[in-house]
This record gives sequence, C-alpha cells and structure tokens, in this order.
Amino acid sequence: MDALINDIEVAFGGFSWTNALEVTAIAVVFYAALRLLRGTTAMSVIRGMVLVVVAIIVIGRVADSLVLNWIVDNALAVLLIVVLLVFQPEFRRAFEHAETVIVQDAYQPTETTQVADILLPAAQWSERGGTMTNSERRICLLEQVSPPPGEALPDWQIICRMAE
Repeated sequence: MDALINDIEVAFGGFSWTNALEVTAIAVVFYAALRLLRGTTAMSVIRGMVLVVVAIIVIGRVADSLVLNWIVDNALAVLLIVVLLVFQPEFRRAFEHAETVIVQDAYQPTETTQVADILLPAAQWSERGGTMTNSERRICLLEQVSPPPGEALPDWQIICRMAE
C-alpha cells in the first residue's frame, strides 16, 4: 500500500492548481461537445472512429508495427479533415442558425459564402508571399507570383485589420 501511495505522490508531485484548472476546462469543452452531438448521427460516427483509432493504436503498439505507429503519430491532420467532411451537415445547420456568419475565402460562390453575412476576400497562395507550414510540418517559403485581385488580401492583413 505504501508503494502505491508513493507512486501517486510521484505522479502528481508537479501537479498544480493551474494544471487542475486546465484539465477541468478541457473536460468542460468535451462535455459540451458531446452534449451538442447527443442524438445525432455524428455521435455514432464518433463512436466508430474512436473504436478504430483505439484498435489501430493497440495493434500498432502490440505488434510494434512501424507503419501503424507512423499512422497514429501523423494522423492529427488527417483526422481534422475527416471530421470536417463527416460532420458537414451539422456544420451547415449551425451556420444556418448562427446570428452572424463571417467567411474568409479565396473562392466565390461556395456553399459557405452563400450563407455568409460578411465575406472577407482572401488572397490565394500564389498571390501572397511568406511562409507556410504544410501538413507534414515542413516550413516552405512562398514567393508572390501575382497581385491579389480586387479587394482580396493575404490572411495576415485580414487578421490585422480585424484586430484594429
């Protein structure tokens, strides 16, 4: 019993009230998201995705599979895209019920710009200079090829103008 208490003290020795606050905030966000999705088809999809991810992690670790471990380590960007695609109907309903929808897009018309109250025209990658971090976490230098059309601006200029 003393060994267990000692292990708990070691594990939580550096745990402070800010850590507890952070854990509580994350738990509240997850709880709110799950309550929002309760009773929708999205909840079934989430259960299935969690089951598949857990299975891949367990099989990858147990079998010491280089490929499965690589998939798990690099899956965050892919999961983000999958979530956006799978939950499109829920996002569309949320946009329709939102009081104000602000869209920043380089293309028009799109389904999102059609429900937008405010449209911020953005420059495409060839119309702005700077750096970009791709989905493989590599930083690339972008040189401006052509000026942006009309009132389109690079992302950073739109953010700075919104901040003013």
